[in-house]
Amino acid sequence: MICRSAALAAMFIWFVCLGYAQQTLVDLRTQSKSVDFSSANTTKPFKSGTVLPATCSVGEAFFNSNAPAGSNVYACTSLNSWTLQSGQPGPAGPTGATGATGATGATGPAGAISQIQNAGTNLTVRPTLNFTAGGCVDNSGANRTDCTGGGGAGMAAQLGDLAVLRTSATVLTIGTNCSPSTPCNVRVGNLLYSFTASATCSISAGNAPAFIYVSSAGTLTCGSNGDTLAGTAGIAAGISAFPADSVPVWTWSAASVSGNWDSGGGADQRGFLSNQPVVSGVGVNVINSAGKWQTSLDTAVGLSRATDQAGTDNGCIAVGSSAGLFTCTVTPALTAYSPTQHPILFVPNFNSVSAPNTLNINALGPLTLQWYINGALINVTTNDLTANDPYLLLPIGNPVTALLVLPVNAATRALTSGHLYVGNASNFPVDTPASGDLTLANTGAFTVAPNAINSAKQAVVNNRRTCLIQNDTQTATPLVAANFSGSCEIPFAATIVEVDVWGGAGVTGGTVTTTGTGSINLQKFTPNGGAATTLLSGALATASGYACALTSASGTCIGGTTSSANVTISTTALSAGDWIRISAATPDAAQTWYRVAVVYTVN
Repeated sequence: MICRSAALAAMFIWFVCLGYAQQTLVDLRTQSKSVDFSSANTTKPFKSGTVLPATCSVGEAFFNSNAPAGSNVYACTSLNSWTLQSGQPGPAGPTGATGATGATGATGPAGAISQIQNAGTNLTVRPTLNFTAGGCVDNSGANRTDCTGGGGAGMAAQLGDLAVLRTSATVLTIGTNCSPSTPCNVRVGNLLYSFTASATCSISAGNAPAFIYVSSAGTLTCGSNGDTLAGTAGIAAGISAFPADSVPVWTWSAASVSGNWDSGGGADQRGFLSNQPVVSGVGVNVINSAGKWQTSLDTAVGLSRATDQAGTDNGCIAVGSSAGLFTCTVTPALTAYSPTQHPILFVPNFNSVSAPNTLNINALGPLTLQWYINGALINVTTNDLTANDPYLLLPIGNPVTALLVLPVNAATRALTSGHLYVGNASNFPVDTPASGDLTLANTGAFTVAPNAINSAKQAVVNNRRTCLIQNDTQTATPLVAANFSGSCEIPFAATIVEVDVWGGAGVTGGTVTTTGTGSINLQKFTPNGGAATTLLSGALATASGYACALTSASGTCIGGTTSSANVTISTTALSAGDWIRISAATPDAAQTWYRVAVVYTVN
């Protein structure tokens, strides 16, 4: 038994040694226990490669060496499906100590935008400028881009409606954002004016401020007082303030250099709050009911149509019974006599008596009744007023001391024979006689006084007369000195205004030609011992057959020609009965006729 056991043991050892001698691969899954690779030089627990295998079974792992670091490990989560393995980030570690401030870097190049502003306030310049809504427009005059945000304006001044920009040194642009899709609307009363395009206002001269407004007629207007303006906006001159019926928009000052707008001269005048009060006036009541203004007649001052049609007396219908003392009441009732009182209709109930005649209205006290006779204000007396005839009453004085009576029916007003009613400085009719050059009969006929219409009362052109001396009835023989003769008489006092001479060749009644250079001089001769006086400063010679002389050289004669530059009229005064004659003549041996005309006006 012992030997057998020993033999079996020897055989087991031999088989074990034989197995160890023949096995080169170990199945770690079934042949290992408590495996520790911490001391191994290298470990590669996953299959690896640059491309994920096309097939896999659940639980396999693969290291993709071609993936970014940290995204290399994949697990097969279902048949043939690889999933990148990543864990949740761990909690943040504690903040480290602040490092030392580094040195300031070099200044970088200037960017495309050097400054950003919000309504004039500087903002930090960021790499990106973002607008979520609204729009931007180029403002070359201010060298900037103006943008409106979409978050809504915080102030009325930020609204783009009819905003004014200085788009160049000489041009203002109004309402750059006004368009058919975004109209700029302005309401005037119950009228709405819509502006769908921008307008311009250019300056070329002047340095007065511009007033930009919408007129009551709905015109977008640019006006100033002295500037030379043009543009697509309405242009108005003589504007030194906004018109009372306009809607103000903007003002802009002009630069001290004529013909330029100030770069910062604009001032927004648009207002979202406004008020137009309506107040009561004399005879008018005004109330506001449910946001609406209502006007009505103040019946304490004036009568309504209903009251008038009801038969209420709105005149002064006298009821007094005492001689000369008239009394009445008017509606609406007077509370005091006023110097600005409107005329009152007065109807007396009896004829006036000897002065004084008084009237007491609404028991305010009696006032004397007066009227104008022959230019004087006198008291109404006996029968000046006729019962039941109408008269108008006006206050006299301040305070009122009397009442002026004006007849409505002219037949009831006394008027002196041959006189007229003439309005005086107080606009009252006054009994006045005709005077001056006219007299008036009570038949209505006017008579002009003898010799009243003289030259001073006539137009000069209607007061001219002519003294004509002619030497043109002989044959075609040239004139000699003896042929220059003749005279004319002046029947009234007069003044010489022009002397004309003509000469030429030909026969009267045939073809007459003005030509030649013959000359004459004239004298004024007063009969019965009067002296002779030369009328011209020298001999007046025809030039091409014609010449004229005035009291001054080179003037314009009646016919439109220019008077002599050398010869003038030296004596102009003529007395009634004076003669004018040719005193000297020099023929030219060619003229066959000669005519002299002395033009004068009657004094």
